[in-house]
Amino acid sequence: FRERVWKRTCERAGIEYRPPYTSRHTLLSHGIEYEGWSLPQAAQIAGHASTRMVAETYGHMINPPKLPEF
Repeated sequence: FRERVWKRTCERAGIEYRPPYTSRHTLLSHGIEYEGWSLPQAAQIAGHASTRMVAETYGHMINPPKLPEF
């Protein structure tokens, strides 16, 4: 997949190559942090049957503590 499809897709889109795993991680990170996806939503998008893996990897991004600005 990586050689036949992914690299060519990146080239055609004019973006720097990055492995599919990295792209998936970026998608989920941004979805959780900036779009407010819940763990069940992220798990469904990632194709996981449960939220366990998503919670272990991205759980720290859900409602992170707000530190005061000085």
